[in-house]
Amino acid sequence: MTQNFSLPKCPNCQHTTHFIPASLVTITDLEHIEYFYKSPHFSYLIVDGEDGEYQHVAAHFTQCNTVIPEGLALPPGYDPQSWQVKPDTTCPDPCDTMGTLVCKSCMHFEKHILGEEHRLS
Repeated sequence: MTQNFSLPKCPNCQHTTHFIPASLVTITDLEHIEYFYKSPHFSYLIVDGEDGEYQHVAAHFTQCNTVIPEGLALPPGYDPQSWQVKPDTTCPDPCDTMGTLVCKSCMHFEKHILGEEHRLS
């Protein structure tokens, strides 16, 4: 992660939480938005791009989205391997601050943005 954020306590049991970064892939064809929006495997997001314009992304939040099965039929130009979390890879904002907050004590999990107090839906 590019910044040092303190993680909130679990809202259910107040134990320490862990953070798993989301895997974001840019949606290259606007015709594919509906597929990712309706899919249980992804969350469709609009984020600020590096050039100041909005960017459409298909995000996978570990435990919040259904596991991406091998052989999933994706629109042309997308590879299921693109959504694997790679700990040795740096990814541009907002990928490094957006992810899943996990409590290993009570197994609560939720989408979360580091440094933000509200939950993602």
